[in-house]
Amino acid sequence: MANVNFITHLFTLFVSASTAYLAYQCNSKSGIIQRIVITILAFFFSGIYLIYYLLAHIVFGKQCETNPINISKIGKRGKKLKNNIVKDLKRYQ
Repeated sequence: MANVNFITHLFTLFVSASTAYLAYQCNSKSGIIQRIVITILAFFFSGIYLIYYLLAHIVFGKQCETNPINISKIGKRGKKLKNNIVKDLKRYQ
């Protein structure tokens, strides 16, 4: 039963973090203070924010300024970082 609680907490944390990221990206045109406050509120009240997002941005069509995550760009950065680490390790040996 402890595994179920652990998995539930991980899932909840993942949903909250994803909602916070969505809120942060969606409010990119706002001031930094407003953006941070909305992100924090979205993290703690992720269910309410997701319902708001569904209604405001999907049902009623209000455009959100989100940028999709570019997986290939992340992969390229990871390879570059790995190569730099390997190069540094060889230099110090």
